[in-house]
Amino acid sequence: LAHEEGIRETAVKGVQLFRMTEPVRCAPAVYEPAVVVIVSGAKEAILDGERHVYDSRQYLCCPISMPVEAGAPTAS
Repeated sequence: LAHEEGIRETAVKGVQLFRMTEPVRCAPAVYEPAVVVIVSGAKEAILDGERHVYDSRQYLCCPISMPVEAGAPTAS
């Protein structure tokens, strides 16, 4: 369903798909409450100086809004 770059809404309320094929350096962002599941590739979030990588083997659970630095430096 995610044939193009960027965020795509689905028919399921609250479920979005996101696709990127170019690396993205970490930049300031705010993670809203969500469960993030990566199908392919990896993303990273830096919170209080600690690097957290999540990929197809590890999901991200964000229970509250959090300021982070986020990116996908290995996207291809």
